[in-house]
Amino acid sequence: MLLQTLFRKSRQLIDDPVLRGWLLGRVFGRWPGEPAFAAHKPPYLAGLLPLASEAGTANFNELSTLPPEGPISLQLAGYEVTLAPGEEVALFSRSFDDVETLLSLHRFAWMTA
Repeated sequence: MLLQTLFRKSRQLIDDPVLRGWLLGRVFGRWPGEPAFAAHKPPYLAGLLPLASEAGTANFNELSTLPPEGPISLQLAGYEVTLAPGEEVALFSRSFDDVETLLSLHRFAWMTA
């Protein structure tokens, strides 16, 4: 099957003078190949990247709330977590049996309105 494909392609190359001329031109460097691709830098943005830094348009003030003094309970998807003050970092590094529980933690599903 592979030999049949090879013979068919070679027959097309022999019978088509335009294809043959183009292929020989590519092999001998008459026509250069495609330019090297640079990831995340499309050619149509050549003179526009990198963008300059922009200043923020809004001024947000820090909330004047105190951190919790006692344990708090978070209702995650199918699981309830009780946190003591200072255990916040450990919450995001722990593993859960169900991936939906972890996703509900990261999408802030435990926040109440």
